[in-house]
Amino acid sequence: MVEIKFDDELKLEKDLINQLITGKSQWTYEPKIKTHEALWANFRRILENNNKSILKEHPLTDSEFRQIQNAMTFSSFYEAGKFLVGENGIAKVSLQREDASLGTVRLMVFKREDVAGGTSVYQVINQFVAPKTMGLDQNARFDVTLLINGIPLIQIELKKRSVSHMDAYNQIKNYIATDKYRGLFSLLQCFVISNGATTRYIAANTDTKLNKKFLTRWNDRDNNPVDDLKGFAREVLSIPQAHQLISHYSVLDNEGENIILLRPYQIHAIKALKKAASLHESGYVWHTTGSGKTLTSYKASRNLYQIPRIEKTIFIVDRVDLDQQTTNSFLAYAANDTIDIESTDNVKNLKNHLLSEDRSVVVTTVQKLNYLINNKERWLKEKEVSKLRKLEIAFVIDECHRAISPAQQNILKKFFVNSLWYGFTGTPIFAENKKAAVGNLPQTTEEQFGRRLHEYTVKEAIGDGAVLGFQVENMDMIGEGVYELVEKVKPDIDVYAYEKEELEPYIPDKVYQQDDYKLTVINKIINGMIRKFALDRGRGKTYGAILTTSSIKDAQDYYRLFKEVIEGNSEVKVSDRVKSMVSDFPKVAMTYSLAENENTTIENKEAMKKALANYNEEYGTNFSLETIGSYNRNLNERLARKKDKYKSRAEQVDIVIVVDRLLTGFDSPNLSLLLIDRFPMTPQGLIQAFSRTNRLFDDRKTYGQIVTFRSPKAFEDAIEKAFKLYSNGGENFVTAPTYEESKEKFTLAVKDLLSFELVENPEVEYGLKKMYEYVLAFQKFDKANAAVMVYSEYAQDEEYYKDLIDVETLEKYTDFYYYIKALLVDDIIIDGDDRKFDLYYEPISVHQGTIDYNYLASLMQEKAKNRPTYDEKFDSEIEKTIEELAKTNPEKSEVYREIYQDMVKEPAKFVSENIEELARIKINQIIEEKIKEFSNHYKVKADDLIFYTSHFKDRAQASKALGEDSLIRNADKDAYNKETGENISLLRYRKLIRTEAADFVEREVLVYLD
Repeated sequence: MVEIKFDDELKLEKDLINQLITGKSQWTYEPKIKTHEALWANFRRILENNNKSILKEHPLTDSEFRQIQNAMTFSSFYEAGKFLVGENGIAKVSLQREDASLGTVRLMVFKREDVAGGTSVYQVINQFVAPKTMGLDQNARFDVTLLINGIPLIQIELKKRSVSHMDAYNQIKNYIATDKYRGLFSLLQCFVISNGATTRYIAANTDTKLNKKFLTRWNDRDNNPVDDLKGFAREVLSIPQAHQLISHYSVLDNEGENIILLRPYQIHAIKALKKAASLHESGYVWHTTGSGKTLTSYKASRNLYQIPRIEKTIFIVDRVDLDQQTTNSFLAYAANDTIDIESTDNVKNLKNHLLSEDRSVVVTTVQKLNYLINNKERWLKEKEVSKLRKLEIAFVIDECHRAISPAQQNILKKFFVNSLWYGFTGTPIFAENKKAAVGNLPQTTEEQFGRRLHEYTVKEAIGDGAVLGFQVENMDMIGEGVYELVEKVKPDIDVYAYEKEELEPYIPDKVYQQDDYKLTVINKIINGMIRKFALDRGRGKTYGAILTTSSIKDAQDYYRLFKEVIEGNSEVKVSDRVKSMVSDFPKVAMTYSLAENENTTIENKEAMKKALANYNEEYGTNFSLETIGSYNRNLNERLARKKDKYKSRAEQVDIVIVVDRLLTGFDSPNLSLLLIDRFPMTPQGLIQAFSRTNRLFDDRKTYGQIVTFRSPKAFEDAIEKAFKLYSNGGENFVTAPTYEESKEKFTLAVKDLLSFELVENPEVEYGLKKMYEYVLAFQKFDKANAAVMVYSEYAQDEEYYKDLIDVETLEKYTDFYYYIKALLVDDIIIDGDDRKFDLYYEPISVHQGTIDYNYLASLMQEKAKNRPTYDEKFDSEIEKTIEELAKTNPEKSEVYREIYQDMVKEPAKFVSENIEELARIKINQIIEEKIKEFSNHYKVKADDLIFYTSHFKDRAQASKALGEDSLIRNADKDAYNKETGENISLLRYRKLIRTEAADFVEREVLVYLD
């Protein structure tokens, strides 16, 4: 162990400020702004200066400014974001003048387009003091904050190099949880965390929604990482970049009520597209599926209007997507932006949008455009045709190979002679998989759209943590039976001279159509994939899955057989083990296209009617064949679980059976599992389908999981070809290790862990270096354990793993891990400054999942907001969850029970309330009262006890808790003796305080903070 000195936070802070304000930068350092009063005064000065033409000789009165202060304080960062978008990019605040004769005025606060000029004022402040808001709280100091027009928009939290950057992240979460971002700070849109060597940024959000998975590293245009603070500040925090990040490269997601800050590759793609447009060149963007192409293409469409010559931007989507997630996403992004969404059933609207002078984005399908052009005599006058033909128009095409064919594009190019074309795809068509030749039409993406403008492959996305890799299992459901099956259809060959995999092509299709085969698959899905579905985490916390089949008939048969199993009318049963984890697993739904000109239409409609009836009964909906589009949208939302409503177990679906629906364009972070019972698709089809599963979600979800059930060798070959084509040389980087490799890693990790002897006093018997080594060994074991558990072979080898480390031993080593971790500090470096351990790592393989308070709070928030009346199914889920939590923490669950009971009595009072905030306030009041009682009884100072309580970690570290010395030193022994009638010595009194204070915090306080 080598002690190394590093720059402290203040030097890092000073260097950052100096960098921001020197050179060509427009940032100005304001050292005197340290308080809310000074911040408001600064904002007032800028506001008055920017609105001189409106205020004229009547400056703001104090009373008027209080109006503005009230209007400029927001309930969430998202609501503040909506305000900052403003009207046509200008945020204004309304003011009723105190002098009635002056009427009402609207003052300009922020202009999105005034980047590096106009009315924009750029300031840097540091060490801003945010006063405490709760009794157990302390004042906070924000390290560095960037203001635009006096508004704090980017806050930077710093730690010294020897401390993890995650310390800064956790500090921000604490600031949010304790309501430090009040007043103008409620307008924050971005957080930056850094220890100088590692720097990340993330959109502002509530503390429970702030997900460390979305901490983003900056990369340059060539996808090279920029980790250090100096480089990050240069590329992101300087002007104009910082203003552009907030104005041009952020999106408000109306559906999730979140701010989204674009990732570097998205920003670079938009810049590349704008540059091409300014040169009047077309092109395409290759961004791997799952990396947010729809969002990128949306912002690219929006930002094209910064090029004056472009008169119209048309965003083309696949017509199926118009009824699915793409348009929903667009609507969610556009709800707080100046975007027009063209009505899909009205050609007249499309014509009017195209002819209008508005520079807005129009979303439509190629079919609608071609219909308008092919019927121009009916819809357009001669002058209008001439105007449209000359339009300087940019077409942006999401999923460009599905949304438009070369032939369709050719028709539009001939009509719109001044058009530019920008295709977005996760799976370009290359020479290796080019389309069949049709005349002289393009066969590859480059031939159709032009040169590649930006590239971000799955290898790069996984490396950045933007998407997950894939764990693929190609199961053999036929086994040794393949010999007998093939012998019947190929009596002329000696089947036993072949390997099993060589006989795959000869297996008759009818084998896969039989109920017996499907039931074998269903049994494997229900009873053999507990970890894959995360059933061990309990209600509301499981993962979703898609099962794709080769035909509508197969989908119908699977649905029928699943229902028979669920209802207990099948030889396949849901095991008691599964039922004990999630009693109503699996919930299954089905969707497929209903074509009008098929011989099987009647049968397909009848089967879908039954599925709709089951769905309506399960979820209290009322869908029919006439509203099948609405059903599909509802099913999409239910599987995606993005809305709070669908976080309730009562509202969730586990498996959706499809043929081709949802295999492209569907986005669900919660979806972790793709089940495939069909023959391999094309390389682009495989990558598209696989990528439904690899969105970031939580710590448990480390891969998108793929399971195939037929033709394992054919799938192995097809998948290898697909990854080779689309990972740009990183195919081995994209997929998880094989089961055997994972098993070997586990075996080695267990041996390493068990080489450590559990001791009574690791501080003395281990020493610091060995304690760190134990932390590393346990974390390595836990990752290996979590990795191997999700393989299907794990269940067959369970005894092997138990022999290596049984449950009782694992519990002891886990307890020891937490004990040691509590003893360690975060400012010691092993082997120089390259830390390999993570003190914030939480084991993911050793915890049986329990329903947590976030789940309960999300249920109660949904009830408060959208379900004021008693809903038997939904409310019973809340009640069951409270009862479940009460088993392990009756004190804390009682807080939520009281809030829930009040909600039932007076629902109107809770419509606009934040449930988590209410619970926090209640808990804080309870703890304050307990602290008051303890202080009065033992005659300690309440402030000392509050400080001690705030820094108490656990009993193992009680003697090291910050504030213990002051608590004991300032305690009044004489007052205690007088009140209790005792006559204990100072030594005994101090020992009593030390013991009782630790007991008090552990038993009376920490139960509310877990």
